[in-house]
Amino acid sequence: MDRSTLCSSDEVPMFSCDARGKTFSLCRSGSLSEANVYVQYRAGTPKHLELEFPAEKPGSLKRFGYYSDSSPKSTLIEVTFHSGSYEYVLYAETDAYATTSSATGSGVAVFRGGTKLADYLCDQQLRENLFWLQDNIGIPIVKGFHEGLGIVGQ
Repeated sequence: MDRSTLCSSDEVPMFSCDARGKTFSLCRSGSLSEANVYVQYRAGTPKHLELEFPAEKPGSLKRFGYYSDSSPKSTLIEVTFHSGSYEYVLYAETDAYATTSSATGSGVAVFRGGTKLADYLCDQQLRENLFWLQDNIGIPIVKGFHEGLGIVGQ
């Protein structure tokens, strides 16, 4: 695994940040062939993964949702997925006027039954390349968590 993410050396980190002593990473396959491409979320530490979703890599793209919203001042990107009765939202908001290139207001929120249980705000510089998901993969578009959860049209 890359030491700043929970992604392996043959994977590309799409999102990775540290919060409250844990690392949260969204990794994609290094191979982009349609038969082999996957996305997988991991949370924990390099020595102990608390969650790896989905467990099976084939068909994983259909297990995630994607939302983006931008204005002249900021860009917000969210990637969502359900694991059991929990919904996870990885979010990255970038301020156009920030003095650094890192995202601001970024982290991982956990919901159950529409109630926010936890919000892990990144405390280390965020590593993210979530636009790739929208541009290159058929991930379903979802509502942003600030607008309500769920796939658009549900």
